[in-house]
Amino acid sequence: MDNKILVTGGDGRFAKILKDKNKKLNLIFCSKKQLDILNLKSIKKNFEKHKPKIILHCAGLSRPMSVHEKNIVKSIDLNIIGTANLVKTCKLYKVKMIYLSTGYVYEGTKGNYKETDPVKPFNNYGLSKLGGECAVSMYKNSLILRVTMTEKPFAHDAAFINLKTNFMFHEDLVEILPKIINETGIINIGGKSQSVYNFAKKHNLKVVDDSARTMLSTYKGRLAGTIADISVFSFESKKHLSAGGEGGMIVSNDEVFATNARKFAGIGYKHMTADAGRTHLAIGTVQDPAYKRFDTIGVNYRMNEITAAIGTGQLERIEEIVAKRQQVGKMFLDATSGYDWFVPQATPAECTHSYYTFSVDYRGFELFGLSWKQFYDRYKEMGGDGFYGIVAIPYTEPALAGKTFGSTKCVPGLCPISEGLQERVMCFKTNYRSLSIAQKKVDILKALLDKIGRVK
Repeated sequence: MDNKILVTGGDGRFAKILKDKNKKLNLIFCSKKQLDILNLKSIKKNFEKHKPKIILHCAGLSRPMSVHEKNIVKSIDLNIIGTANLVKTCKLYKVKMIYLSTGYVYEGTKGNYKETDPVKPFNNYGLSKLGGECAVSMYKNSLILRVTMTEKPFAHDAAFINLKTNFMFHEDLVEILPKIINETGIINIGGKSQSVYNFAKKHNLKVVDDSARTMLSTYKGRLAGTIADISVFSFESKKHLSAGGEGGMIVSNDEVFATNARKFAGIGYKHMTADAGRTHLAIGTVQDPAYKRFDTIGVNYRMNEITAAIGTGQLERIEEIVAKRQQVGKMFLDATSGYDWFVPQATPAECTHSYYTFSVDYRGFELFGLSWKQFYDRYKEMGGDGFYGIVAIPYTEPALAGKTFGSTKCVPGLCPISEGLQERVMCFKTNYRSLSIAQKKVDILKALLDKIGRVK
């Protein structure tokens, strides 16, 4: 408790938890009003007044994430220049600097990052925090903590890139901080990545899996639709299994849910169960005006016999249908490998892919100034079938844009990776009638790629 630690951003979210939970460190909290990191005089005044041995730098601009895209100047000022001002002063007064950086300095696609992994921020927030890191790294008596924190209980459905970002709770860092206070360099802090299923099990939650485009795909030998508590499949016309147009299927290992789902789809008939979608009652029972038919609210989502017959016929051929799509996917994969700017989807070793479409991450605009639409037009001009883009992010659609649900407002920046991918991903069709037709389209795409070039 001898070493005084001055905390910037003393009225921020983490500082408030630190003030409440800390029992081991001698902390002095300075609010923005008391210590302005953009004012060197203000910084020096606090150094001389409190005579700290360590600066714990928590001040800065974090969220909302959209601010960093809309107001770059503010992002640079608070996260880079303000941090640099503190570094200057720490060096002048021979004070150690501890800087709270973020996991956003990484690309965010794999999780469990090591300090030696390359940094690659994907948004301005990550870039601004990395800029602060650069300033701190120039001062040897410093410690950079790459940590992505959240409130407890977890309240951000769409934050922190994805679960691979290794987020942790404020309270956890409070416990860890005394153990690493004397370290220098860079330390990554965060909980080890865990699967959605393990996370749900731990917190007694149900996992709902959208398996609409995954027919016969597998993960570690298990078929899609058999892993989550509840899985949904689509029978829309372009899906692997079609039932003559629209429709779908819900599968579940939860008998209570399955029963309730049947009842909801069957007008609420009380005699429906998880494994019985029709009622077989004596005619006298159902004709009796006193008979009570419904014990819940429901709608008529029951499949008619014609569409059921079509679906059953498709089901008998499903292995053949999926195998053909997999062949087409392999053809596209072979044709598109080796381009830094046209990166095909990857399939983990423990998975098999059913290739509803074949997707690539397109970076041609960055290298060649060729937009997504321009590439699309060239492909069509050469005889290609075109391709699909990722549909607009739901919370940006007019029906939801600007509305607030709970504590979350539907504004750009909620899911930065998804928003970035939405502008780049190309999805090529795989449901060709024959492999020969598919090969022609693949050859056209290959010719276009070679025409543009492998590198800039």
